[in-house]
Amino acid sequence: MNVGVPEIALIVSGLSALAALVAMGRNVRSDTATEAKNLATINAKLGSIQAGVDEIKSDVRQIRSEVSNHAERLVKLEIKVASLEGDKK
Repeated sequence: MNVGVPEIALIVSGLSALAALVAMGRNVRSDTATEAKNLATINAKLGSIQAGVDEIKSDVRQIRSEVSNHAERLVKLEIKVASLEGDKK
């Protein structure tokens, strides 16, 4: 069996194409695994950020309640002071 240069070139190019396809398949699997890992990391960080935001919301609600309470107390004190000032006159 005589194999000429064109046949050898055809076989080599076919093997090269096969090797390229195998390498591409490995890269796709590797990229998918890397993307999954990156998404998991991002989700964990987003969860942490959400917990911080929730804590800040809770703190703001508490501060709002305290400010309202202080405002009510201030009004009562102003009424008492006005009453005492009225008694002095």
